[in-house]
Amino acid sequence: MAFATRKKEDPLSSNDDEILQIKIIELQDKLDDILSNQDLIITLLSQVNPLPNINGPLTEPTEIRTEYFPVREQQELEKLDSELANPGNSFIPMMKRILRPEGIIQPLKDSIPKIFGEEIIMGFNFDGVNHKQPFRQFKNINRTIYEIQKRSGYTEADYIADIRITFHTLKRRYHKRKHDVKRRSKLNKFFD
Repeated sequence: MAFATRKKEDPLSSNDDEILQIKIIELQDKLDDILSNQDLIITLLSQVNPLPNINGPLTEPTEIRTEYFPVREQQELEKLDSELANPGNSFIPMMKRILRPEGIIQPLKDSIPKIFGEEIIMGFNFDGVNHKQPFRQFKNINRTIYEIQKRSGYTEADYIADIRITFHTLKRRYHKRKHDVKRRSKLNKFFD
């Protein structure tokens, strides 16, 4: 056990610049070896598990089905609601990626248009008043969105308030866009 008692000299405590230079060069060589090994490891991993081609078809089945969103018709909405009732369905992860990209909760007014098209947003409101369809009837969709948006202190009442504000805001945006297009067309006719 004589080797266990022998102390290794700390190069930083030495006053000799030459020793420090040698140790720095050794560390740089080791770092170069690590970086070259890292490149080799990344190359081997990409051969074993290739990354999906961004422009080509995606291999993950949930990625292929993202074309399902945004939902534009009431029949699709009803189908989505019934699918969300089944445990282990592929729509929940897709909706989570849309509503919480990179794990960050996005405001509903920014992310709901990625799930529901204008036809749904304009034809529904949460309670079904003013000749609109009630969005409240889709319990599985509402439960899923609530669970995805859920954070500390976030209640169902907060979700209901958020979804109402979201529908209202998106309808205002729709009518504003429509008004702006109409106004531009009138101005273009006037200047032509």
